Amino acid sequence: MTRAALAIAGGAVLLAWPALLNSYPIVFSDTGAFLFQALGPFMVWDKPWIYGPMLLALHGQTTLWLPLAGQVLLVSWMLWLTQAAFRPASARLHLVLVGLLAALTPAPWVASLLMPDIFAPLTVLGVFLLAYGTRLPPVARGVVMAATMLGIAAHLSHLIIAAACVLAVLLIRWRWRPALLAGAPLAGAVALLMLTNALGHGRPGISPFGSVFMLARLAGDGLVEPVLAERCPRAGWRLCAWQGRLPTDSDVFLWSGTGPVWSTPGGPIALAAEASHIVRATLLSDPLTALRAASANALRQLTLIRVGDTLGPEHLAATVGLRLSEYFPPEEQRRFAASLQARGSLRAAAAPFVTWQPCVIALAAIASLGTFMVAVMRRDACLTGICMVIMVGCTANAIATGALSNPHYRYQARIAWLLMLPPVAAAWRRRNRIDTPDRGPAIAPSSYNSL
Repeated sequence: MTRAALAIAGGAVLLAWPALLNSYPIVFSDTGAFLFQALGPFMVWDKPWIYGPMLLALHGQTTLWLPLAGQVLLVSWMLWLTQAAFRPASARLHLVLVGLLAALTPAPWVASLLMPDIFAPLTVLGVFLLAYGTRLPPVARGVVMAATMLGIAAHLSHLIIAAACVLAVLLIRWRWRPALLAGAPLAGAVALLMLTNALGHGRPGISPFGSVFMLARLAGDGLVEPVLAERCPRAGWRLCAWQGRLPTDSDVFLWSGTGPVWSTPGGPIALAAEASHIVRATLLSDPLTALRAASANALRQLTLIRVGDTLGPEHLAATVGLRLSEYFPPEEQRRFAASLQARGSLRAAAAPFVTWQPCVIALAAIASLGTFMVAVMRRDACLTGICMVIMVGCTANAIATGALSNPHYRYQARIAWLLMLPPVAAAWRRRNRIDTPDRGPAIAPSSYNSL
């Protein structure tokens, strides 16, 4: 147990090295909104009320290093359990794996970022472990299930990732029990989102105002303007005032203070009902063009695998800095102000470590596809499972973020590093084959009982 705990803690330190380089956890402008969610408390219209309370539960208004420690420990532990699905877990092999991920992939940059992004890959790993961890002790299974449920609920795109991965499990295994175990966190996340939205917004929906995001995406693809030209002004939409001058960038549409969303009285909340009607009319008017645009955006998202857009100081003083000054002690404010990111130096400091990561991920994707083909030919259920779940998860992530939101580098970087795992798992399998013919791969009990 001591070796396992030390290996997991050592892996967490390896994953936290970008934060150590920065002298502070890496943050994003949205991190300020998540802090306000719990410290306000305040229901943000575009974010589930999940990650903010999780941050509060860990930092206790003392330091953001505590939730950072929680994140990297959780990632390291989930990777430990993943190794144990293929062989009795080894401290040495765990540190080798995490070291490779920390040196070659965006994994440590995502784990060191105080955003829900890290729960996208953890959702995929959680689904895999629940479906294939046939000998997980009840406590470990319960923790994985709870962490996966919260991770799915923390960001709306994770719902699509989880649903796609659960479907992949069902198609691969053709058994209801693994699919039900893997799908339980998804069902719990949906219930949690409906409850929090009912309490906070008075609307028991999964995403009460999600239509505004979809409207922005369709406008960015140029599909809304023809609908306005056909139906305005008789439709009576407030967006008719923007006919002929809609922003072609969905981010400008959503976030500009002088754009269609925030210039509307009542902002996005007031616009949501109208947005639903416009989105429906747009999709019905030209579904094939909408599908082609969504597919092009998803394919573009698949190729965007860099972390640089999360490393700058843009808007941090007015978001994270403001919340720290309102709710945290002066020492924490000074730590943030002294970080490389707050001083605008982190992007340059990170450049030597991240510029070549897309090439590594591209090679890992090819290796994962090859591993999948070998696993299918050998009828290795567990290896086939991890290959399929990861490849499906990465594709679903691109669809959820690129096609339904807007392609950004960090969206694919947050999950693409999982493609390193299938070829590594194949190497583990060669060292210690523990399949059982009638139940698929079994997991050595000692691998988990050592935790």
